[in-house]
Amino acid sequence: MAIGWDYLEDLRHYSTKEDIAQAMRDHDNELEASKKNNATSCFSFCYDMKPGDIVYAKIGKDRI
Repeated sequence: MAIGWDYLEDLRHYSTKEDIAQAMRDHDNELEASKKNNATSCFSFCYDMKPGDIVYAKIGKDRI
């Protein structure tokens, strides 16, 4: 399993979702953007997921 946003490098270097969101805003030069959903995905991937977890890939809100 992998996650995009390679430019963030090692996600363990970020201690909060907001740290990740800020790095995304800085990289994309979108200082007013939320980046909340993407930051939450990265944070969960790094800190919540464990080996053996089942992963469902989704497309939008209605398709897996």
